[in-house]
Amino acid sequence: IMKTTATITFHASHNYGSMLQAYALQQTLLSLGVSNEIINLRTPVQRGMYPNPASVSDRGLKHRVKKVLNAVLFPGATRQLMEKYKAFENFIDSNYVLTEEVGEIAADSSLAKRFDYYITGSDQCWNTRCSDFDWAYYLDFTNSPNKIAYAASMGPVSHVNQAEGIKARLGQFKAISAREAGTADTIASLCHARPAILPDPTLLLSQDRWRELAGSKPLIEGPYVFLYTPYKKADVVEIAIKVSKISGMPIVVSNFTSLKKDYFVLKRNGAIFRLDVGPKEFLNLIANARVVVSGSFHALVFSMIMHVPFWAVNGDNDNRMKQLLTKYGFQGRAIHIDDVEDKINDVPSFELSDSVIKAEKDRAISFLRDSLDLY
Repeated sequence: IMKTTATITFHASHNYGSMLQAYALQQTLLSLGVSNEIINLRTPVQRGMYPNPASVSDRGLKHRVKKVLNAVLFPGATRQLMEKYKAFENFIDSNYVLTEEVGEIAADSSLAKRFDYYITGSDQCWNTRCSDFDWAYYLDFTNSPNKIAYAASMGPVSHVNQAEGIKARLGQFKAISAREAGTADTIASLCHARPAILPDPTLLLSQDRWRELAGSKPLIEGPYVFLYTPYKKADVVEIAIKVSKISGMPIVVSNFTSLKKDYFVLKRNGAIFRLDVGPKEFLNLIANARVVVSGSFHALVFSMIMHVPFWAVNGDNDNRMKQLLTKYGFQGRAIHIDDVEDKINDVPSFELSDSVIKAEKDRAISFLRDSLDLY
């Protein structure tokens, strides 16, 4: 009889990394010969964080005025952002195996009893300070003896105020693994046992699988520099413009809100804005770029998997990026505004990173097989 598993994570937040890691974990579980459904928890708080840009009815006069101003100042952006919303929702509907949608999970619901194994992770699903955090991500809605955490992350913040609640819930887990050293340290301080640190689920799928999801036809024809930052980071735009000028390639940008203040600067420098892209199209923009300039963990991961040269903006000043670059042999890919000219022609080798990815995947699969009693 096939074992039944359920995963819970931030699968529906309109964020490229969140959705693609949820997809990767589900695909990995299915490849192990178990059934899997993602618990389709979409809380009112989370839905409020990612509203349909076409909907203004419940958001007040200030929001409507802002919307009109945006439409005037950034004429193409509003339409493209509506397309982006649709692309994210379409990814949810078309690429996951889901349970029924719920706004909360009651302990007496069928979701609490239906599955043989319950898996939480990865992403920052254990970060109690996330706006859309819910204790359901600690699997407190089920009494199952088979609770598993795969590469869960508490994020780069302190959880002292929630320590007792976290400790009580962690005590009910059959197996726990963390994504970063910081989360592993926090768990060790609460539970007196340090969990294994396992890779982000996106590293569990092959380059071929990701390229297949990205599609074979490039969204942008010709060579380009892909600039991606999920929030404004110092020097990221300036470095991308420098790389663009030296290489003679245009910049392509897929996000808007974090770069709104730089919109006209980027436009003046010939940037192409593609604000209508969902997770698949994001992969396409990375896969077909000549170089990626980013301060985003997942943009670096996908560049690494798909062998696309990348620059990690101030990557040696950010713990998560620094860990990633060090582990996979890319310390030299951290870049600063004053060393662009010196580094621009450096070509990365992916030989070491491929071997590390394989070893990390083997460890991850062993953890999942053991936790799911797959002998």
